[in-house]
Amino acid sequence: MMKRAHKLFMATQIVFVDTTASCDSQNHSITFMLTTCAVGAVPLCVLITQGQTQMEYEIVFQLLKNTMGEGCFGNKDPIVFMTDDSDAEHNALKKIWPSSNCKLCLFHVPQAVWRWLWNSKNKIKHEDRKDLMIEFQKVMYSETKTEAESSYNNCAFSSIGSVYPLWLKYVEDYWNRKERWCKAWRGVEMHGNHTNNFCEASVRLYKDEVLRRCKAYNTTSLVDFTVNDLERYYIRRLRMFANSRNPSAQLLLEKQIRKSLYVDDICKIKVITENLYMVPSSKDPNTYYDVNSTVGLCSCLDGRYGKFCKHQAAVFAYFKCGFPNSPKCTQDDRYQVACLALGDKVPCRDFYESLMPKNSSTASNNYGETLSESETVNNNTALICDTADICNSNTPSNASEAELDNLFNAFKTCHFKYGTSKSAVEKMTKRLHSVTSKGQWESFLHQGYLNRYKHGATIRVQPTSISRRREGVTKGSKRLPSGRPAKCEKAKQKRSRNLGKNITLNQPNAKSH
Repeated sequence: MMKRAHKLFMATQIVFVDTTASCDSQNHSITFMLTTCAVGAVPLCVLITQGQTQMEYEIVFQLLKNTMGEGCFGNKDPIVFMTDDSDAEHNALKKIWPSSNCKLCLFHVPQAVWRWLWNSKNKIKHEDRKDLMIEFQKVMYSETKTEAESSYNNCAFSSIGSVYPLWLKYVEDYWNRKERWCKAWRGVEMHGNHTNNFCEASVRLYKDEVLRRCKAYNTTSLVDFTVNDLERYYIRRLRMFANSRNPSAQLLLEKQIRKSLYVDDICKIKVITENLYMVPSSKDPNTYYDVNSTVGLCSCLDGRYGKFCKHQAAVFAYFKCGFPNSPKCTQDDRYQVACLALGDKVPCRDFYESLMPKNSSTASNNYGETLSESETVNNNTALICDTADICNSNTPSNASEAELDNLFNAFKTCHFKYGTSKSAVEKMTKRLHSVTSKGQWESFLHQGYLNRYKHGATIRVQPTSISRRREGVTKGSKRLPSGRPAKCEKAKQKRSRNLGKNITLNQPNAKSH
């Protein structure tokens, strides 16, 4: 499966790299290299080394390149490697694949800066740490290079930052490699990815699902777990998507299409060329965003980094043109994932055809062409997705003027026949004003009220039972927990592992282990 994953188009675009340890008794390091597909992230290879030095990385990376030959990453250097801030890993990647760019995860960078600010050796005052961190984040999230340079000057030479010479040197070291972590030097090649979360999730699955949180006995057993158990796990998950047992991609596409419903008329979208459109903003109708369906790019804040935004979804819904970065829901996408999982044993393409009727048919070709760059980017006609048609067919038709008049007449008839209290009208009006989405409006029409209770809500105890509870026992409306009685004083809560929250509270971030 990993060998077949190198044929994916995204393997030539972006590769996620991360290393973990503590998986066997000899404490070997395991490096994951992954790329994205219709399901999420799939492994390209799993490398086992004695340590995490640059020489060891170079040996295993060169071994991968020699073993795969022309099939390694589709016989070309990936455009981007997404890594953590490891110099050994970065230098080894640049030596083996010199034309690729290495980008840093935008979670681990501020996490490392926040830990540096809280290190007592750096002598940063408690009241200055939060301000310095906010100034650094402004540099990291700058949208243009000019804005980034201005934010850097404010961060390094402000009235607070200029007091600490160690901080000036630390920020300067980061600024010298700004192309790796500042968003102003990123573009569509990121495909909407700015963090290494795919690797973090894959490492967690490897330890939880494959190793069952138990260290392997030796390196041989670790290889056996990786080759057999990990392979079977990914094949099972890929087949779930291919057999339409995983609706995440379709739900994501429907969510983006719902966001684009503010464009209620196709005439509001300006067609510049065959693949270039101008879509109005949802906040200001006079502001337009440029959408390129060939590249999968939009000039909005999300779309400029290759993410499938609501402006692209509007073009997708009205013009039925394919986007290389859109959620994958077609028969060809399911067949591609099945080929990735099963190889030569995959059933015919018609086996993965949707059971719902569709208006347009997709072009058919063989497995090699399905995973090629030409079908993913250039041949947009083969990527027309039938999900929009399914959404439209499942959407109930709007009520006519006559049906609405019948509803209002029924209200008036009941009012004249039974009378209407002022409190009831005020309550109904308040509920109508609380409707903020199409789903709430449909629920209100079908049920006559907004259901504010969650599925599986707790059954509360009788109010009199709460008053009979002894002193020190919780006065909440839930049942008393079994086991030892609760203490009067509240137990000390652990500090959450939430970087943004801890920066706001000006406290150190909790460690994951």
